[in-house]
Amino acid sequence: MKNVLRLRSASKVNVFNELGEWDGNISDLSKSGGLVELNEKTREPPQGVAPHVHLVCACLKKTPTRTLLEKATEVNVSQISFIKTANTDGANVRLVGKWLIDGKARDVVREGSEQCGRLDVPGIDPDIADLKTLIGNAQQGGTTVAVCRERSPSSVPLFDFAASLPPSSPSMIVVGPEGGWSPAEEEWFESEGNAISVSLGNNVLRAETAAILAVGVLGNLRTTVV
Repeated sequence: MKNVLRLRSASKVNVFNELGEWDGNISDLSKSGGLVELNEKTREPPQGVAPHVHLVCACLKKTPTRTLLEKATEVNVSQISFIKTANTDGANVRLVGKWLIDGKARDVVREGSEQCGRLDVPGIDPDIADLKTLIGNAQQGGTTVAVCRERSPSSVPLFDFAASLPPSSPSMIVVGPEGGWSPAEEEWFESEGNAISVSLGNNVLRAETAAILAVGVLGNLRTTVV
């Protein structure tokens, strides 16, 4: 706030969390942090129940990574994990790993929440995760897992998959790398039988486009009003 936004003590700010948004005034500000005195509450949390949607995506290049983080946040992703697959470029793994370590990924989703008016910030796994471990833990916790496999004959349309889920049930959507899944990974998906294969249509989508579309369908279209 001090170095980038050039704010000072007594500057007016809006602060938010999952409980709402408030007007406030900065009462103390330093390089390491600051204090805000809260005034009037200006916004209540949205009236609705949004399902928990966990996005898992292979590491991408710089611009696609930023786009994925920004837009997935705008369409209500709950959690984001990055993975390394057989066809993931090593340079992409290093870039995403650095963004996770130095907080760049967290900054992007925070800015995305502020831009779109969300009162919460998606969670981001701090390390590049192992796909099989992620899927196994998710299924043990009652999360339904879907893997984007457009060319698989066993894939069902994403909209049909989303329609089959109860409105508030948690889901995980897994998106592969720019070069597609390897034969060994395809074989593992088939042999496991636990993750559902889904298709996002006839067109071949970029990884970040597929991720944003899938999160939008699984999140926004299943939100229920209470």
